[in-house]
Parts: sequence; C-alpha cells; structure tokens
Amino acid sequence: MEIHDDEILVEDIYELCGRNNYIVTIGLKEKSVSALSYAKSLTGMIQYSKKEREALELAIENKFSKTPHMLKLDSTNPKLPKEKKIRLKNVGISVLDICSLFILPYRKEGEFYGDGLKVVPNVIEIEIPPQEPKSTHNIHRNFLISRWNSKRDLIPEEKETLVGLMLADRNGVIDKRILKDLGFEESAINDNYQIQKEYYNAKRNLDTLSLDEEKIKSKIDLKIISDRFKFIMDEIRRGGIAPHKLSIDKDMWQVVMEEINRFSGSVLLFGKTNIYWDIKTYIHIILRHIHNNGFLNLYNEKSKIPYKIKDLKILIEKVLNIVENEIELFYKKHPTTQFRRTGEMAIEFNGDYYGLRIESNGCILSFFLYEGRK
Repeated sequence: MEIHDDEILVEDIYELCGRNNYIVTIGLKEKSVSALSYAKSLTGMIQYSKKEREALELAIENKFSKTPHMLKLDSTNPKLPKEKKIRLKNVGISVLDICSLFILPYRKEGEFYGDGLKVVPNVIEIEIPPQEPKSTHNIHRNFLISRWNSKRDLIPEEKETLVGLMLADRNGVIDKRILKDLGFEESAINDNYQIQKEYYNAKRNLDTLSLDEEKIKSKIDLKIISDRFKFIMDEIRRGGIAPHKLSIDKDMWQVVMEEINRFSGSVLLFGKTNIYWDIKTYIHIILRHIHNNGFLNLYNEKSKIPYKIKDLKILIEKVLNIVENEIELFYKKHPTTQFRRTGEMAIEFNGDYYGLRIESNGCILSFFLYEGRK
C-alpha cells in the first residue's frame, strides 16, 4: 500500500500501519529538517507509548485530530548511525515532514498456550543431542576462559563457575594469580559455597568424585537451597506479608521451587557491559510478577507477566534486544548510573509494555509488565 500526500495526519498513520505494527517506509520532504537530519526515506516500525496509543484511539473514535505530532520510528536503515537510530526512536520526526508512506500490511498473529498465557514469538527450538559430561565440562570452561582472555568481563556467577571448573581440572589446586585476577582471595575456595558447588559438580562430570566428596557436595547443595529459601522469605517480607499468613498452592509451589533451585545466573545481553540476572532478580520477578507462582495471596495488586516461567528468560532477552543500542550508548556516557525504561518509556513487545531497571554493573533489578497509571 502506497500513499502520497502533502499533509498526512498522525491519526491516519496510526490507523494505516501503527495500530497493527506494520513495517513502513516513510518518504520525507526534500530539504525538510527530518530529511537533512536522517535520510530521504526511513524504514522501520512506528513506536508508541501506551499513553499515546490510548490517546490516538480516543482521537479516532471522537473524530478529532492531534496533528502536528512527532512520529517515533524503530529504524532498520543499516547506514544510519546508532546515535541517530536512538534519537529517531525516542524523539522522532515531525509528521509535517512526511510526503509518502509505503506500507507492508502484514503481521504474525500472537500464539497462546491452552491456559491463555502467551507464547514468545519468533523462537525456533532446536533439539541438541545429549553431550558427554566431560565434553560439556570442557566446552563450558573453554568458553569462559576465551571470554576472560578477550578482556570481556564475566558476571560474578561465571567467575565462581570458572574457578570451580579449574579446581576440578587440577584436583583442587589453582594458581593464586588466577584467583586474584578473577577477584577472589584464597579463602574463597573454602568460604564460597557457589565455587564449591561448581567444583564438586565438575568432579562428578569428570567422574573423579569420591564417596566422601559426594557427602560434602550434598551438604553444600542443602546450604545453597537453604540460602535461596531465605531469599524467598526476605522478598515476601518486603511485600508486607507475614510468611505464616500465606496461602499456598502446594503443587504449583513445588514447581516454582524446582525452577528456583535449578536457576543459574547468566548473561541475557552480551556487550561491553553484560546485562545479566542473578538468583535475587529471578526470585523478585517470579514472586511479584509471574502468574501461578504458588502463592494465592501474594502481590495480587502487581501486574502479571502473561508468559510461563519457563519462557521468562527468552522473553527478557527479546525485550533487551529492542533497547540494545540504547543500553550500550547509555553506559558509555553514564557508567555509574542505573538504566531505566519505566512509565511512558516502557518497552513495547508483542502487544504489551515492559518496565526495566538495570544496575550500573549490568545486573537487572526489576522487570515487570507496565499497565499504565491506575
């Protein structure tokens, strides 16, 4: 569909392509501010905040116009510098500078599970044949060493994992210089339960774990489970609910606990500043913002992310990819400041808006469904 006009209303653009998130190529008037700032034509998806969408729907329903208006675009133009793409996405171009629209009227309809929760779109699942434990051990260790040697920082849990893997390779011995380089004292080998867990897990994978070490490993596993349960109780208390007053769905709670105990911190977006989550982030999101988290009377007033627990990681990765350039530029300019996208700056993905806060070290502090002001 192609449209040419000297004055295209913002409501027309919304009805033709913005409402359904169609891809559009925007032609700009020659020598206009937008054309001189960016290019003669721009291709991408128009961006709207939740409030803007609601205002446009109201304007269309009541047949009144809000033009002139700035139009924000998530551009796919490969030659456009990152800084300009970010400005185009957050500030936009004047509707008055537009002379034509070429619209590709297609979008894939959302998919849902039988319980009504959403399926994360554009995910291809590939079955990988099971690997020998020794092979998995070597691949994981070499991956972490390669990143470290390339001066790409590891997140805290990855550093603990690397120390544990290297200890297992050397029968419990590691060079002090390596420990220091990774930010650990010698005492960490005995005092850090995560390092010990990784060490004994690795020894099991290498088939070098003795019966006595198996007993030690069991105690360490129990200690880590106990710590995670304490994190859960701390999060519940922050919600103002006494633990003994909780109403629990025992079957669902068992599923949630299994997910929490299996959890390992990981990088969700690689970059100069790696964006990652840890166990406290995971517990915070599950207890406050996930459907069917096992508690029937906890945080009912909080917005609920319409996805399954098992899809949470890929969902956050998808949302982070949308603002990848912004995160990179933000930490380049503000390395000691939190990155925030909340309120009217919430990130649109698959028909919903998500709030996000990231600590200056790259650790996600919160991730939630933004439903607008109540």
